[in-house]
Amino acid sequence: MSTALLQDLHQEVRRIYIAGSDLAAGDYRLKRMLPQFEKLGERAPVFKRLGEMIHALIEPDKQEGSSAELLQDLGSLLGSILYTQGVTAPAGELQPITSKPTKLRTSASYRKLAAVQEALTTTGSGRYEIVAEAYEQGLFHDLRMIDLAIAGLGDPYAELADYMETTVLPSFGADIIPLLLESFNPAGGKLDARRLKVIASIDRDGNEELLYSAAQEGSDEVRVAAISLLHGLEQYEEQLIEWTKDKKKPVRQAAFHALSALETKSSVNRIFAGLTGKDAELAALAAAANQSQELANMITEELRARTEALIATEQDAKKQEKAVQQLLYLSQGLADRQSEELHDIYVGMLREPMFLSTPCLSMAHKAAEYLADYGTPEAVELLDEIGRQNDPFITYALQGAFRTLTPAQFYERFALTPEGTTKAKRSKKFVRVLMDFIKDQVMEANYEYIDAPWDGDDDQVPVYILRGLDAEELRSRWDIRWLDFAIENNELQLVSLLAAPGHSKAETFLRYKLAKNPELRNRFAGYLLLGLKRIGAEDLPELIMTALEDERNRDDLYSIDGHVWEMMLQMPAAYRERLEAVLPKFRYSAKKQMEYLISTMGAGGNH
Repeated sequence: MSTALLQDLHQEVRRIYIAGSDLAAGDYRLKRMLPQFEKLGERAPVFKRLGEMIHALIEPDKQEGSSAELLQDLGSLLGSILYTQGVTAPAGELQPITSKPTKLRTSASYRKLAAVQEALTTTGSGRYEIVAEAYEQGLFHDLRMIDLAIAGLGDPYAELADYMETTVLPSFGADIIPLLLESFNPAGGKLDARRLKVIASIDRDGNEELLYSAAQEGSDEVRVAAISLLHGLEQYEEQLIEWTKDKKKPVRQAAFHALSALETKSSVNRIFAGLTGKDAELAALAAAANQSQELANMITEELRARTEALIATEQDAKKQEKAVQQLLYLSQGLADRQSEELHDIYVGMLREPMFLSTPCLSMAHKAAEYLADYGTPEAVELLDEIGRQNDPFITYALQGAFRTLTPAQFYERFALTPEGTTKAKRSKKFVRVLMDFIKDQVMEANYEYIDAPWDGDDDQVPVYILRGLDAEELRSRWDIRWLDFAIENNELQLVSLLAAPGHSKAETFLRYKLAKNPELRNRFAGYLLLGLKRIGAEDLPELIMTALEDERNRDDLYSIDGHVWEMMLQMPAAYRERLEAVLPKFRYSAKKQMEYLISTMGAGGNH
């Protein structure tokens, strides 16, 4: 039977259904098909009947019944014939269905998944935050998210791809490994390297053979990832050592990393050989991560020998620079290790004038950094002596002294002259560095997210907040005389942070400065108010109100800093009318904060 002709007729019948049966009369397409059905009708009655029905539909003078009835009859017969000619069995050989069991469900509504699905299938800003929030809400533990999560490894935004690799995909557990293996191509690029890393993060032990095979035969990117993932596997030590001699630097770097977790004699010797050879930069990272005491001893002795050779040998600047770089790599390989030998080496360096000038200065900074963190009191004395002549070393001297001296000793060392006065005995730069050092120890100034009820929603907003040590910790770590020193040097911020109850000089200073600098927009007033709070000023609400009323607080204050806002929330309701009076001066978030504060105050009494 000519099914092609029947399908053509079916298309024309559908067309007439849509256009309307009245238009079937004289239809040229049906007329063109009619002779074929009449010819086939000579051999098959069903085609003869179809031909008769077509003829009746296109010849209006000979129709028996309405055009709609004739079209419906033709369509019904044609549909029945086509139904009997249809094939329902699938082509090809039947095979068992392969499945990958999973415990994931489809419990989340599509409305919740839509945003993260769009984020993972489009480009543009803000997608990382959407994906991270979806993960925190557990939306990725939905069966419909697996394929999207895997595809996210190839996202063009590297940070998002990293997040999928390190956080999202490992959370699926072993269920996702078969899917990753299915799409993994050892000859692929960065995407396949990421797939391999995810597999290893979930079950490295169960996929060792895959890692070793990829390390041997994969593409460059896959090889580097696979070699690095063999980290600490002693059974591959011989091959890892061989790979540290590869022509390609990324391969050597990955191999050194893999060896860094092994403390065998062979691994230690190879890392040390790299550190003292052409791969010093790569081997230094491996040495720093290695826990072998034998390796540390070898590096320390090499550092001593090379330092002595540098001091004893006259070389031009270029050769000295190269020798110093080798010393830096050796020092980097020791990481945070401490020993008497290392202490003595660094002390010896700083006693040599050559290390306090170019090109050896970078190594002197490394030695000073070590001694500031771990040096003896005698070493700290040396740092102080160097700092007197070399301003860049002042900070090391302060760090070391703060660690080893009592609060009183620290003050007397750096604040007093031999005659016992507080006039700076060194340069103005030293005083500046000293003040900055103390501020770093006693304060923390950051933007912190806090609840923002003035915005009318549940979101948090970032606000600038200045915080200092509590009174007890301040007394235990800092001599009270630093407060006088800060006043003498006009350090508004530091005076506010060191302020203590009963210090009349500090209170007078803070009140005077607040009267001169009431502008909240430049933060000085906020610092001064915080200092007066630490002193315990009983009229703090009045001082805040006076600052707000000052004409110098114009409409360019964007928001009220967090530490000032905390104090304003404690203002009594008696200030409501005065706050309402100054409200027109404020704009932006500052105005919303003021409006919220006023709205939460009662008609009288306390806030």
